Amino acid sequence: MSLRRFLTWASDSNGSPYPDPEGWDTQAANAQVRATKPLGDLPLVVISRSPDSPLFAPGSPPLPAETNARLLQIWQDLQVELAGLSTNSTHVMAVRAGHQIPSEEPALVVNAILELADEIRSR
Repeated sequence: MSLRRFLTWASDSNGSPYPDPEGWDTQAANAQVRATKPLGDLPLVVISRSPDSPLFAPGSPPLPAETNARLLQIWQDLQVELAGLSTNSTHVMAVRAGHQIPSEEPALVVNAILELADEIRSR
């Protein structure tokens, strides 16, 4: 039952008892994702967690191994789709990071931002 409640919260957040320590509005975020359109050639960098990261959602109720593996694959597929929104995108893999890329691989994030800023300035 806790797995079902967690996945419902993760997809909708409508009435879920799970706390939201990151302070994000899941319903608004999901609506924004559904409304996303192609970005043309807008410079875009997508930084994805390692595909070898063993847990889909650290801190969540334990997931069956098959469910966890499937969710990890869906996440990676969505990252590729996200990078495909721009014809001028770069997809970077944070090979030593899981969910917390900025704190686990901060140099990767800083370098991506600096490279993106340089590209935009050079236009």
